[in-house]
Amino acid sequence: MSLNAQQIEDILESMQDAFLQIDKDWNIVVVNKHQERLSGIERKFSLGKNVWEVFPEATKLKLWDIFHDAHQNKKSVTCEEHHPKMHLWLEVSVSPTQAGGIIVIFRDITAKKNSQLQKTESEKKFIQMADSMPQIIWTARPDGFIDYYNQRWYDYTGFEKCSGGDQSWMPILHPDDVEQCIDLWYKAVKAGNLYEVENRFKDRSDPGNYRWFLGRAIPIKNADGEITKWFGSCTDITELKLTQESLINNEAQFRFMTDVLPQQIWTTTPDGMLDYVNKQITDFFGKTAEDYIGSELSESIHPEDLKQCIETWQTSLSTGNPYQLEMRIRNAEGNYVWHLVRAVPYFSENKIVKWFGTNTDIEDQKKSEQLKEDFISIASHELRSPLTPIKGYMQMLQKIIPTSTKESSYVNKSLDNLLKLETLIRDLDTSKINNDSVQYNLKPFRFDSMVSNCVEGYSQENSSHIINLKNCFDVSIIADAHKIEQVLVNCISNAVKYSPDATEIQVEVNANEDELIVSVTDYGIGIAKENIDKLFDRFYRVQNTSMKFKGMGLGLYISREIIKKHQGKFWVTSELGKGTTISFCLPIS
Repeated sequence: MSLNAQQIEDILESMQDAFLQIDKDWNIVVVNKHQERLSGIERKFSLGKNVWEVFPEATKLKLWDIFHDAHQNKKSVTCEEHHPKMHLWLEVSVSPTQAGGIIVIFRDITAKKNSQLQKTESEKKFIQMADSMPQIIWTARPDGFIDYYNQRWYDYTGFEKCSGGDQSWMPILHPDDVEQCIDLWYKAVKAGNLYEVENRFKDRSDPGNYRWFLGRAIPIKNADGEITKWFGSCTDITELKLTQESLINNEAQFRFMTDVLPQQIWTTTPDGMLDYVNKQITDFFGKTAEDYIGSELSESIHPEDLKQCIETWQTSLSTGNPYQLEMRIRNAEGNYVWHLVRAVPYFSENKIVKWFGTNTDIEDQKKSEQLKEDFISIASHELRSPLTPIKGYMQMLQKIIPTSTKESSYVNKSLDNLLKLETLIRDLDTSKINNDSVQYNLKPFRFDSMVSNCVEGYSQENSSHIINLKNCFDVSIIADAHKIEQVLVNCISNAVKYSPDATEIQVEVNANEDELIVSVTDYGIGIAKENIDKLFDRFYRVQNTSMKFKGMGLGLYISREIIKKHQGKFWVTSELGKGTTISFCLPIS
């Protein structure tokens, strides 16, 4: 079927590409509307004109060569040409005609070329970025074939560039890791999932050895969910692996050590949840370690101790202060055993990362204390029995002997000391202190007179030391005078007892706006720093002094309780081998 001239013209006008026909003498004979639009020249100004006169700039482009090649050699030629005047990229197709001329079709491919150029520029930037990274970077096709490695790969392996491939990494992979790596990689490629594996590559700088790497790759998908590329990396984790191995070894040593120790040892997370218990705990409770991970021990604590235990523990968790409390804990047989529970926080970068705790069995110590308390309670009761008739006879003598005589003063002093002895024996019953049933006779008295009389009386009875009194100024307070004197006597007695090679004791009284401060200083054996806090425990005796110096270990305990009841404070400072200062303060008002 042949087409008439009108049909041919309609076809040319409907084309989306620019059409240009040139005769054998280089004159333009046909132009469609897209050619007019592309060139910006109406056809009436170009038809019948020489193409090189209409488009003189083309003589400087590849178009000149392409047109002449097709014209002279009678062959079709296609090329891409950038037209600087029109700022366009053109795909130019030139075909010879039977009449000796040529037909030229111009297709605007500017958008396509810009996209390609942008892609090329992006690829350049990606390569620059990848080559600057310390990790090995690689890419792969959707089928898993590796088509790119960065410079770090070639520096590490020593391979020649462009040696890609889906198994290009095989020669340097540790034999034990080959099967796993291949299996995981092809599973990830098939499923389109994240790829991650730890493996070892030969270390070219240290022949015979391998370094650990973490390999990861993610698939890039288009809008239809199809994978278009894989982007992967290999990060050297050798140092991390060595650290992990060291931590594992340290943890194994820690577990071995804690299982050997007789104490119950445990650790918790920063929020107080158990994450480790040693063998002694599992043996004591008759359960496995797994039973306690992520839980607490509160269910095994005696109901009477539970509230204080929880409140104190919560305070430690919120403040970061060490935790210490005595409590009864139920064992596997259902019996409650006294324990001293302690815990200290472990900090890293000013944050608590773990709590380390111990449970120490103090059942025998508690039983011993109870026996001592029972003995003292009985002894104080028995001692009071003979005091009653003695006190009666002294009071009879006080009435019989005239008050103005010397004998009367002796009787009065004896009766005063007898009353103090009676109070002292009564107060020895520590159960009353614990039960808060000790009676206090609070009334105003001259504090300076009490201190002076106490120092004078003690000096008369003890000639081994000179007791120097400093700053004893006039002051009155409201307190139980006998009990405060008992505290001062106990402090002086301790100072004398524990400084056998010294000759002086210093008693000093100071005051500020709110309180009186009394200090008794000796120059004796001193106390080790770690033992100072234990001095206020009932029946506590420093181990290396308990045989040399007699006593029951109650003096400081009772003294501190007396001062506490007066809203005061009691403390000890000491330096081993140089001496000790016992101090207490009392409110003035």
